[in-house]
Amino acid sequence: MSISGQPTIVVPYTAGPAAPTSTMVSLITGTYTVTVRAFAVLDPQGGNAGNFSANSQALIVNVP
Repeated sequence: MSISGQPTIVVPYTAGPAAPTSTMVSLITGTYTVTVRAFAVLDPQGGNAGNFSANSQALIVNVP
């Protein structure tokens, strides 16, 4: 996940019930652009091969 002005957030690939479905980020007041991308290719053992999908459409988030 990419949030303008913030470090990139990488959620490691995990399958099954332990797979993360959300993450929490604390932001100060402002307007942010958020995009996400997914791991695009998995190796035969289920790990990531370092390939990602294209970025999602940008979402503008206003934090009051």
